[in-house]
Amino acid sequence: MTPLFKKLNFKMQKQICILNSPAEFEKEAEEIKKVTSLITNMRDCKKSRVYFIICKNKK
Repeated sequence: MTPLFKKLNFKMQKQICILNSPAEFEKEAEEIKKVTSLITNMRDCKKSRVYFIICKNKK
């Protein structure tokens, strides 16, 4: 697990949702996929309990 997810208090939830993440976040996402299911679209996020949403604001 990455230091970022430790800081976000990730506790081995079964699924997390990450929407509209910046390209710089790809390494973090790849690492977290090793330990949990990663959802990346809003439709699927609505179907389950969401623990984290990490998104980038569009300017």
